Amino acid sequence: MSQARNQEKPSDDIQPAKIYETVAAEFKLPANHEAVVEVVALRRSEEVALDALRDVLDHYDQTAADLYNFRFDKLTTLRVRDAFMEDANGKLADVFYRDVSGAKGPNAAFYTGIDLRKLHDINKKGGHPAGDRVLGSTGLFLDNLVIPDDEGLETLAGRLGGDEFGVLVCYDKSVLDEETAKQKIIIRLNKWAVEGTPHGIRIGDPATITPEKTWKDIFKEADPKAPKSKRQAIGRLAVNLFYSTKRSLNLKTAA
Repeated sequence: MSQARNQEKPSDDIQPAKIYETVAAEFKLPANHEAVVEVVALRRSEEVALDALRDVLDHYDQTAADLYNFRFDKLTTLRVRDAFMEDANGKLADVFYRDVSGAKGPNAAFYTGIDLRKLHDINKKGGHPAGDRVLGSTGLFLDNLVIPDDEGLETLAGRLGGDEFGVLVCYDKSVLDEETAKQKIIIRLNKWAVEGTPHGIRIGDPATITPEKTWKDIFKEADPKAPKSKRQAIGRLAVNLFYSTKRSLNLKTAA
């Protein structure tokens, strides 16, 4: 912005409505956007207002980009550990409130950990671009773990570090009981492990969340690196459930 424009004094002749119209045409912003309100409040000419708005929007864009990069992992687009914990605590506060008050919506929750078993080997043999691709597909899958037909079910996924991921699942007990909610998620994770991830994953035992538990307790209970027999039992159960359900549906379709 030129020095002359910066020194231009406010004018009572400026028509904010006209500036809003110009702004809407050039920047496609609503008139009540805080950047627009801030600039129009200067009561300067339309040309100066547009220059000022460009400066303000550059600041808003940079601030938003910095915040996004701080909270979200670049490779998976999932929340990083601190952001996941912050948002998970917020969701759980809502869950526990609904459980006590009887308000509608998810009122119970559980958590499971996920570990990419061969990420180190993939990075070593195929290079980091190959590993990055695996991380990207993992993020895409976990971010879409719940489908539109899942009434009363919500998830929040995060990359907790390296090859470790976590999923918080909140559900409505009036729609799904705990066992059914857990089966839905574990079956999808195991189906993905069997059919969609040649690199392999380990899935932790879903940990029921209560107000008394700490995250340390929850992480330990849902650790995907738990004893091998425990993980295998969980995997066999979920895979068997998935394929038995699939066979049942195929038989019904054939009939």
